[in-house]
Parts: sequence; C-alpha cells; structure tokens
Amino acid sequence: MRNFLILIFGLLTIYVSFAQEDVYPVYKGCETDSEITLESCFNEQLTKDILNKFKTPENVIADGYSGTVNVIFLVNREGNFEVLYVNAAYKELENEARRVFAELPRIQPATYNGRPVEMRFGMPINIPLNPQNIPPVVKKQQIENKIEVVAEEPVPAPPVTTPAKPQKDITKTVQQTLFPEDHSALNIPFTHQKYDELGLYYNRDENSHTGFKPYQYDEAQHYVDLDAQKTALLKDKQSWGGKKLWNEHFFKVQHPDYWFTIDPVVDLQFGKDNTDNINYTYNNTRAIQIQGGLGKKFNFSTSFYESQGRFAGYVTDFIRTHNPLGSQGTVPGRGKGKGFKTMGYDYPVAEAYISYSPNEM
Repeated sequence: MRNFLILIFGLLTIYVSFAQEDVYPVYKGCETDSEITLESCFNEQLTKDILNKFKTPENVIADGYSGTVNVIFLVNREGNFEVLYVNAAYKELENEARRVFAELPRIQPATYNGRPVEMRFGMPINIPLNPQNIPPVVKKQQIENKIEVVAEEPVPAPPVTTPAKPQKDITKTVQQTLFPEDHSALNIPFTHQKYDELGLYYNRDENSHTGFKPYQYDEAQHYVDLDAQKTALLKDKQSWGGKKLWNEHFFKVQHPDYWFTIDPVVDLQFGKDNTDNINYTYNNTRAIQIQGGLGKKFNFSTSFYESQGRFAGYVTDFIRTHNPLGSQGTVPGRGKGKGFKTMGYDYPVAEAYISYSPNEM
C-alpha cells in the first residue's frame, strides 16, 4: 500500500509540473504537433504567412530603405492576433504591418494549466524582406533577434558606366531594442519599490544574494525579463509625440559598438500638512537623464535635476538647522538648498557614474 501511494504521488507530481507549463498557441497546420514542437511550428507557420502577405510599399523600395519594423503583438484568449505596438521609419510600413496581422487566421490560444491565456511576442522585421530566412518569433518581447526580408520587386541595377556601390551585408544589421539599458551593466536606480520586486525574483534562485546592491540590468535579466515588464505597459500610439511620451526614449542612438539615450524628466507633487499654517506642500522637479555604453563593458549615466519644493514643518525645521557654509539649508537626501518664494527651497542636484565590467556576466 505504501509503495502504491508513493507511485500515485510521483505520477501526480509529474502531471502537475507539466500541466502548469505554458503551452504555445496552435497555429494553422500545427494541430498534430506535440507540445514540444508547437513553438517551432508556430514560429515557422506564422512567419511564412507574414512574409507571404507583407507587401513592401513602393516608396520604401524606391528609397532603397534598409531598416527594421518592430512589431509587438499578442494572441488573446480567443485566438485572435492583436497588435500592441509598431515602430518603423515609414508610416506606410507601420500600416502594412497592421494590415498583415489583421488578416492572420484565428488560431487556438496559448494555455496555462489548461486554461486559455494571452501570450505576447515580439517580431522585428528587417527590410528589405528575405523569404529564405525564417528566424523564430520571440516570446515575451525580447525583440533583439531579427527577421530578414527581401523586397518583392528587384531594384534596378545601376548603369554599367557607374561604379556599383558595395552590397550592404544585411546580416550585420543593428539589433534594435526599445530598452538598450536593460542589456547593459548600468545600475538599476535604487528605489524600495523596484528592489523589493526584484528581490522576489532573486530569492527564487539558489545561487543569488540580495545583499549586494545596486543591481545591474544585465545581471537582473538572468532572473526576470525586464523587457517584458516594460513592454506590457506600452500604449498603441501612432504620432511621434505619443510614442515619445509613452513608449520610447526621447532620443536614442544605437549601434553595434555603442548606444546612448537622452530623456527629459518631470515630476510635480502636491500635498497638505494639517499641523502647519501653509496652504499646501509641493515639489516640482525638471531633469534630464543621459545614459549610454561603449562596447559591452563600459557604460555611463548622468542626470541633472532642478527642483523647488515647500515641505512639511518638521522637514523645513531640519533644513533650517542644517545649513552648511554657502547655503540656507540642507534638503534631506538631496543636498544644499537656497530660499525659494514663501517657505520654499530651490535645490539643484547633479549625479553621474561610470560602470566598467572587465568580465562577461
């Protein structure tokens, strides 16, 4: 009887461990595949359909454009494809990508523990198109991999008398990502909310230690998909301003050997301290943040903050009683400040650091 119970428990454990894994969506033509081969079949059939339907706009072909169309989409619980985000240099390319995904067939949705769930994917499509190259679609928005594509119509060859330009090696196309910092050795900004969340992922691993801080982005990627967390917050914006406000870095340069981003930052807070006679408290911050990397080992970050604030009475008392030479007080956690309007303080701050990782993570 004891051996029988052990056998039943072992079988139950195996069943539960398999039943609670993600099962990929079942694409048209993959109905007979096993769970092990569903992913490769899904990738292959989906990519073939997209390449067959995708028509490169005439102006893109005429311009000889070479670049990437980044598409982030999901398969919902009903098995329909929904585009969450598209980014390309040409509006026509974005519209074409949306048209193609709208025409994809309804399929069987992904499941978790036997229940239909949404599953998100990233598909960077490189232009010009190349139907001979069919790389996998990437789950969880890891959009660094690429899909190469060839134009449907051949570009006319230059006249014989004109020296031909060297053919561009499309295999060296820059691997674009919306969040290059997530794959760098930069420090993750130290906030209790973020580090408490990351601690949950670190503590699941037997060979990790949460006592060493700050964490680095590329190190954290071993425990949690940071790209997926951010991509889940993207909004479907079409205008340049909408994309920059909600989804993208304000300015970004990305190359295989270097990258950097520039972002403006604003923060406005209001509050009330009932123990004081002032009408309200506030903190108004404008800032600019510059981050970048040279190669894979050297990274840098610098931020400039200009803030004005009026604080609760006990904070103001602390500021006034801690006034080093050349200032009218010390704002806790920020530094020297000077008087600003009625009971307020003006306190600029500049922060910067460089990061060098001599070994591979």
